[in-house]
Amino acid sequence: MKTLPQIALSLEANRGLLFELLRIYLGVALFVRGMVFWTYEGEDPLFGYQDDIHSLFAQAAFAHYIIGAHLAGGLLLAAGLLTRIAALVQIPILFVAVFFLHFQEGLFAAGQSLELSALVLFLLILIVLHGPGRWSVDAWLTESQRLRKSNTSPGKEREQE
Repeated sequence: MKTLPQIALSLEANRGLLFELLRIYLGVALFVRGMVFWTYEGEDPLFGYQDDIHSLFAQAAFAHYIIGAHLAGGLLLAAGLLTRIAALVQIPILFVAVFFLHFQEGLFAAGQSLELSALVLFLLILIVLHGPGRWSVDAWLTESQRLRKSNTSPGKEREQE
C-alpha cells in the first residue's frame, strides 16, 4: 500500500498522463452532450433559450454549429487530433452558455449549469494553451513527420549514395 507522499510523487511524475485523461474525458463528455442535443425528444434544449433569435435560419444555424462542434470537436479532443482547433471551436459555445445563458441563474441554481459550464470553459482554455499532450494523435503525427524529415535530410541522402 502506497503512502500519501508516494501517491503524490507518482501523480507528479505522471502529470502528463493525468492531463491526457482530462482531455479525453472532456472530449467524450462534449460528444455525449452533442448527442443529447441531436437526439433529444421533448422540449428542445437548444431552442428553449433562443427565443430572442427571431430568425428560424439563425436558430437552425446556431443549433447545427453547437451540435457539430460538440460531436466532431468532442471526438477530436478525445483522440487528440487537431486538439487546439477542436477546443477553440467549443469556446464560443461555452462562453455564451456561461455569460449569457446560465449567469442569470446564479451559482446556487438547482441544476448547477453555471458551475459546470464555467468548468468546461476553463478546461477548454487550458487545452488550447497547453496543447494536445504526448499521448495524442497530434503528437504521434508530429513525431512521425519529424522522423520522416530526419530520414530524408540531405546528409542522409549523401550517406546512402
